[in-house]
Amino acid sequence: MTRPNVPSTPGLYIVTLKNKQRISVNRNDRRIAHLCITVNPENCKFGHAKDLARRYRDYCSVFRERNVVFHPIATLLNPRAIERAVLDELRPYRKSGRARRLTEWLEDGFPARQVADLAAKVLAEHAPQHVRLPGMNLLLCLARPG
Repeated sequence: MTRPNVPSTPGLYIVTLKNKQRISVNRNDRRIAHLCITVNPENCKFGHAKDLARRYRDYCSVFRERNVVFHPIATLLNPRAIERAVLDELRPYRKSGRARRLTEWLEDGFPARQVADLAAKVLAEHAPQHVRLPGMNLLLCLARPG
């Protein structure tokens, strides 16, 4: 399996999975794994990271590398503000945990492509100086007529 070229910089990402069975988002912590939401390829997550490469490794340790499809979509010095704006728009589609707190994981069947389009729109409006990562086609929607 080829590892993706993930930079060690702050940025935004989308992660999807390939596992067939549902897996706890805290599978690696036996004390709480059974209490947490579970996800499968029907779910995707949009988030920010201070270090995209470290975040990718974290997902690999929880879900196993063969199951992780990690898409870094932009590098930014302050990705949290953009993440918040995107997650606010995705609020109706976000999964909630046992405490009814919304997570960054989206409900079954919400397409990652739609998340990428929304992220591109928010980036264009609020962070026109963002850096798109080479080889990442998720933000090509910026160039699509519309």
